[in-house]
Amino acid sequence: MKKNKGFFSLILIFAMFFSFTMISFSNDTNNGINSNEYVKNELQPQPGFNMEELNSLHDGNMVTIASELPDPSTMGLGAVTVSLVRSGDTEEVQVYLVYSGSFLSNAIRCSSLVVSDTSFFNPVIYKEWEDVSRYYTAGNLAYAYIGRADIPASEDKAKVKTSGLQVYNMEKSSWNSYTNVGGSWSIN
Repeated sequence: MKKNKGFFSLILIFAMFFSFTMISFSNDTNNGINSNEYVKNELQPQPGFNMEELNSLHDGNMVTIASELPDPSTMGLGAVTVSLVRSGDTEEVQVYLVYSGSFLSNAIRCSSLVVSDTSFFNPVIYKEWEDVSRYYTAGNLAYAYIGRADIPASEDKAKVKTSGLQVYNMEKSSWNSYTNVGGSWSIN
């Protein structure tokens, strides 16, 4: 037993020694060019460019690398949440997907949407939809009615899970993918 303690102590000493002597060679660069620096460019006349117009676009031949910066129109576009509304004291619960974002939208879709109880093991599925597409009045805030789920009146929460969630961006005429909804939601 004493021999094992000595062996493990020796291994621990070597591990600590090597962890203190590690050297990091990482560099925060993009294609060899730091995105926070400026790059000096010698401007040469190009076909179709007026040199005076080109010179007016920079200050002292210092040009930032705009192509390395993210496009702001693709960042932080909003969120999709869930609203569950019970009809009185009945089991009938209306299920809505709620879009709130920075661009106009008039449609939402997902490949599946499942409403179940909050049980982790063997959840009871109250309602399941496949290939959901819903249209609504265009806006930055919209409630898309998905359908009705029968949930016992004794339940005050339900788990909602989507897959393949997308919102239609009217400004770009394209579908934007969103993080799938997954979690427990209060029934109002």
